[in-house]
Amino acid sequence: MPSAIVTGATGILGREIVFELSKHAQQWPTIHALSRSKKEDYPENVIHNHIDLTSSADDMASDLKNVRGEYVFFAAYLQKDSEQENWDVNGAMLDNFLIALTKCGAIKDVKRIVLVTGCKQYGVHLGVPKNPMLEDAPWLTGDEWPPNFYYNQQTILHKFCKERGKEWVVTYPNDVIGYAVGNFMNLALTLGIYAVVSKELGRGLSFPGSPDFYTKFDCFTSSKLHAQFCAWAATAPAAANQAFNVVNGDTESWQNLWPRVAKYFGMEVKPEQFSDAHASKRGSTMPLMEKPPIAVQAAELGLLNHGITNQSKVEQQIDLAKWSQREDVKGAWAKVADREGLQKETFDKATFGFLGFVLGRNFDLVISMSKARKAGWTGTCTHHGAINGTGALPDLTHDPWQIEEAAAAAAAMDETGNAEPAVAGAASESASPPSSPAPRSSDKVEQQDFVNPTINIIQSVSRSTSTSGLSSVSREGTPPPLPPRPKNAGLLDSRPPTSHATAPMRPQLVAKATTQLSFADTQSHASEAGDQSASSRGSKSRTYFGLRLPSSSRNTSDVEDSASVRSFAPSMAAGIDAESMLGEVLGDHEKSLLRALAPKSVDKELESMFLPDPGFDADFRSEFDEIEEMTADGANEEAVMLQWRAKLKHFLILSSAGKPIYSRHGDDQLITNYIGVVQTIISFYQSTNDTLRGFTAGDVRFVVVSKGPLNLVAITRLPESDAQLRAQLDALYMQILSTLTLPSMERMFAARANYDLRRPLQGTETLLSALADGFTRGSPSTLLSALECLKLRKSHRHIINNTLLKTRSENLLYGLIAASGKLVSVVRPKKHSLHPGDLHLIFNMLFEAGSVKAGGGENWIPLCLPGFNNTGYLYMYVSFLDLEHPSEPMQERPKSREGNSDEVAILLISANKEGFFQLRGMRDALVEQLQRNGSIETIRNAVREGRPRCTDVVPGSPLRHFLYKSRGNVQFTMPSWEPGFGTGLERRRLMNLYGQLHANLHTKPTSLKIHHETATTYIALAWTTPLFELYCVAPGTTSRQALAQAANQVVQWVRREEERVFIIGGAVF
Repeated sequence: MPSAIVTGATGILGREIVFELSKHAQQWPTIHALSRSKKEDYPENVIHNHIDLTSSADDMASDLKNVRGEYVFFAAYLQKDSEQENWDVNGAMLDNFLIALTKCGAIKDVKRIVLVTGCKQYGVHLGVPKNPMLEDAPWLTGDEWPPNFYYNQQTILHKFCKERGKEWVVTYPNDVIGYAVGNFMNLALTLGIYAVVSKELGRGLSFPGSPDFYTKFDCFTSSKLHAQFCAWAATAPAAANQAFNVVNGDTESWQNLWPRVAKYFGMEVKPEQFSDAHASKRGSTMPLMEKPPIAVQAAELGLLNHGITNQSKVEQQIDLAKWSQREDVKGAWAKVADREGLQKETFDKATFGFLGFVLGRNFDLVISMSKARKAGWTGTCTHHGAINGTGALPDLTHDPWQIEEAAAAAAAMDETGNAEPAVAGAASESASPPSSPAPRSSDKVEQQDFVNPTINIIQSVSRSTSTSGLSSVSREGTPPPLPPRPKNAGLLDSRPPTSHATAPMRPQLVAKATTQLSFADTQSHASEAGDQSASSRGSKSRTYFGLRLPSSSRNTSDVEDSASVRSFAPSMAAGIDAESMLGEVLGDHEKSLLRALAPKSVDKELESMFLPDPGFDADFRSEFDEIEEMTADGANEEAVMLQWRAKLKHFLILSSAGKPIYSRHGDDQLITNYIGVVQTIISFYQSTNDTLRGFTAGDVRFVVVSKGPLNLVAITRLPESDAQLRAQLDALYMQILSTLTLPSMERMFAARANYDLRRPLQGTETLLSALADGFTRGSPSTLLSALECLKLRKSHRHIINNTLLKTRSENLLYGLIAASGKLVSVVRPKKHSLHPGDLHLIFNMLFEAGSVKAGGGENWIPLCLPGFNNTGYLYMYVSFLDLEHPSEPMQERPKSREGNSDEVAILLISANKEGFFQLRGMRDALVEQLQRNGSIETIRNAVREGRPRCTDVVPGSPLRHFLYKSRGNVQFTMPSWEPGFGTGLERRRLMNLYGQLHANLHTKPTSLKIHHETATTYIALAWTTPLFELYCVAPGTTSRQALAQAANQVVQWVRREEERVFIIGGAVF
């Protein structure tokens, strides 16, 4: 008889799988329920096992030593702040768990692994998909789409099962309706609370979502039905190695469901409930991705330029996130909570943002179950039946027996919060009534008792709100979650109205649909001394409402069981202004709360953004000076050591045997002792099966990255986060691979562990040093992990793209035109894109290292692009152009005051090592065509014009500088360094500030999307959304209101200029 292993056992879907299997003890005699905490009692055939899925594979293997099962159900999920983090963290959880199964020996018994994902597979959170949704729909993997961790998990699972001869199944549920103790990610529960409060207010029940969606089709998934499907799919032969949609089996519309909801609660649907929907100030509109998922198949479907390919939206006629913060709503909930004995904080944990997102989508969601039917699945459940099953909204069909049964089931809670399964959510709704609990004698429910079933389920869900256990939040189609709403957020609602309250309704920022920004979302840090805060390693406290509070040290998985919802959707709209995103920052009342953060007055003569720091200034000016060689007799040893220690930053690369490979400063004689110490520390941790990631000694931070046979170390006194330093070490590692390839390097060390890697790397030291020096000087490209493009008109770039396509050689894999260190145009295969890290290596080689000489004006360079393929070489043809005489071979690369501002290069990459002459011919044809159509002149003018100044971007703006990153395009734009940051020292100090702002937003744990930094001489702002990141700085005399308005104006400017400052798609063949 089979046994089972279920991860995420405290989540809605995982819990239901556990209880579904446990009902069939003869078929499933042993079920291992895995989670970090046990929240309820289980039947006798269920064994709870503690496991932390965020721990290492070795730790998990230890936890799994007594766990065995033939069928594995992976339903765990950890919501992070960004889709890239979701990709990394959830992929690592699954990967490490599978490795742990192998290490502990449990994998030998496993026959099939069932992975629970969701209909985000089809991009339902991004816009309208192709309906009906079928399992063979293409994955949204292009650069224009955000990362989808479901794809990562499925790739990991497929590879693992193929290598070990195991079978797999993947499920795609949608908008799950279910129940789990302590888990508030529950549509029915939140809807029930909304109805209860509306009833208490006596104002009737209005549909809060999109008027369009009200009559469109939708599909839900009962957690009970999903559990039954998983039990069937685990053993069904036809389900092996297949992915399946799992929805209730019928297509529903809220025009049918909503009147039933209203009638049950003793209310009626207003005949004209949408008459003023679009004009209501209670609502919000949130645009999703510019192109919805259906756009991927638009051409083959004959839908190019069809209205359905326009940007989808989330339209709430009542913004539930804002509704939940109203004083009258909170007061009504308090009365219900007092009357029914509820925990008042339960209201704050309800996922109003998620419910608003689900009800606000303005497009159909039709999900096909045909594939599952053909495989033999026959289960079904109506949507109102699924809601019945939670106990939150019993009897939407008004069948007397179902009302009583569902109410009794919802109330049947033991002291641990364990609920008897409710038949209403079962696969077949025609099942016979259970003998227990017996229905009450009454055939009807009195209207005054409308609230009781909902209250029961609220009580059971809120019975345990511990955040220590890993669970699977409802995974399908959900925007990323917010942390629980801060208790002091209510202070914001007590503020008197400002002048903005009477302003005409303006287009709202998209994030407002599910996230209401408040001071509690904003971190502010005040510093009395210039850029002192930008030079510190990290803030020890956080400031809310002008109060300094200790920083949180909670585990990053603490949000798993009580997570609310953060808007995933794109966060930029055409009419963005200071009221829409930063409105709370602009209120007059805030001054009394944030007086401690007010910028100090600055003397007129103090023009610099940063106060002088003689020690740092002197160190930085000598940072790139070469250290003198030690004399044979060692007489100057002390002076040489002082020079070495005075360096602000060092990079060391050594083999796992302790053999030095590269050092930015100092020769072998100087660094040998340091290499030995570092290697000893690393080896000590490795001997305990642990990995050293970093440590601090005095004011110096050491960060270590181990990559196979190599250990890379960053040693710095600059204010950089560990994540930023690891990114820099990763770039150095990629530079080594670009010379050797990974298999080649592994073979060298496999043959001899103490192999001297300096020999094959000889001649590439300039490339490594150019990268390292760029990191030390401060590189916006490295900080943001993005590339900068040359600003061109869309039509001009289109002409250049078409010219690249027309002159393309058959041997061409990628083609690039770059000018002044910026990307002008790219031509690429349809299904491939160059990795940003690879482009960074190429640009470093061409524009920073000076290692590519203009021998006859052209070069043929074999190199490995690790992000593309780290196992082999490609071949790059490089030709630098003289913009004055582009057809003539350049004999000497141009130089200017910035070293590379006049350089224009054509790069043509091929997999054919014999393709030199073909690519040279393409270069000649390309240059000729670019001259004819005027593109050479266009590039020359753009190069000479340079970056715009801040005052050109936002006339009259107080901003001195900003960085704007388009997250979807992995590109950034910024204004000129002038005025104010013309020297390397000033740029470094500005990058110190940017680095700290970046770290404050991205270093965990954090939930902040806005961060303010104030000091005597400057005020700075960091703002991140799913679409962009913005960092900006202004003089210290600038008010927060002016800074917020300037930030919004920058966003508006980028939106207008988007196809000029960024390359959208490029030329594709």
